Amino acid sequence: MSSRSPAAAASVAAPYAQRRRPVGRRLRRALAPYGLLLPASAVIAAVLAYPLYYLVRLSFQHYGLFQLVRHKGVAIGTANYAQIFHDSCTLDYHPDGNAERLDVPAAFAEVAAITSLGSVPMVVVTADTHPYAGLDATEEAHLDEVWNEGQQQWAALSSTGHVVPVGNTSHHIQVDQPAIVVEQIRNLSR
Repeated sequence: MSSRSPAAAASVAAPYAQRRRPVGRRLRRALAPYGLLLPASAVIAAVLAYPLYYLVRLSFQHYGLFQLVRHKGVAIGTANYAQIFHDSCTLDYHPDGNAERLDVPAAFAEVAAITSLGSVPMVVVTADTHPYAGLDATEEAHLDEVWNEGQQQWAALSSTGHVVPVGNTSHHIQVDQPAIVVEQIRNLSR
């Protein structure tokens, strides 16, 4: 048996107990800032989580003007990403990257400044219908009406201008219906 008294044993054990306590305190002190940041981080995550989810969900849908009005997109899978990749690869706005060899931003800015072409012979050749994925017939008819009004405005720049609607074609009439384009050019040169 030990010759130490209980008081002596307690005095020997006390330093060990005091040493253990500071480790717990140091740990609590080290974790305290994270504990204070945790509620703020949780609120930020909660506030950002739904918008980020919604943004990703929207990226897999077609959202045109009428889909925005109806608050309902048309699911198209990864087509948006494919289009972005295609556009960035072909540089559609660069003259070498589009079928019309047109510097689109510069051309539209230049045309917007024109108020009249006088009596310059002009024909606006346009597709008679334009398919819009996911739209019902009334919305599609309204968009066609707006498109046709725009084409009439182009033709109105010249006192001799007129619109020629073409069936069975896309935007690239010169590719889909080249005979009509040649015919209209010949008519202008007469």
